[in-house]
Amino acid sequence: MNETVCSIEITKDSDILTAKIQSGKGRYVEIQNKDLDYLLEMIYEDISMEIEEDYW
Repeated sequence: MNETVCSIEITKDSDILTAKIQSGKGRYVEIQNKDLDYLLEMIYEDISMEIEEDYW
């Protein structure tokens, strides 16, 4: 059975990138950064924690 872990929307305003993360459990987080690589790292860490909680 497929289950949505999260939805991610990334927007850009001037030089600031914003990631809006909505988890399948209803948790909502916004992360901002100017550096795309760092923003993606932060998204990865956030999603990893969400998945590991469900896995264990």
